[in-house]
Amino acid sequence: MIKQFCILILPLALGLFLALPGCNEASTRNTQIEQLKAEIARITTDRDTWKTKADSLAKERDKLKEKVNELIAARADLERQVNGLNAARDSMQKQFNEINDDRTQWQKQLDDSAKARDDALAAAKAAQDQVADLNARLQTSTQRVTRLEDQLKQVQAAVNQLQEKTKF
Repeated sequence: MIKQFCILILPLALGLFLALPGCNEASTRNTQIEQLKAEIARITTDRDTWKTKADSLAKERDKLKEKVNELIAARADLERQVNGLNAARDSMQKQFNEINDDRTQWQKQLDDSAKARDDALAAAKAAQDQVADLNARLQTSTQRVTRLEDQLKQVQAAVNQLQEKTKF
């Protein structure tokens, strides 16, 4: 861009410089020459300034390219890490599902055990009630046997008395 600008300005300045010799006034020519020289100096200074800025921008562009390359490499590393984390997550999800299945199975076993325990407790209570009933019946029967034994003793005593009375 700067080269095109210089290529456009320099022929224009040279054309003006060559067109001026037709003028009769030497002082006007000298003034115009000085103005052209000043214009050329200003254009040269502008060109140098623009060239410096272009070089500076080129250096910044190169630095930015390096940063872009670093960021691309970092992105690739992050993608690898994300893929690794995704694989780990999938593995952990599989383990979680297996553990959850085991927990469900253990819960079923626990529920079955609790039901069996409740059934056993109910059977034990029924057996205790039956034992208590049998104990009550046994006690009643024992009391009855005791009364019958007492009656039997009384009857035997009466029979013995009768036998003794009849012996005489």
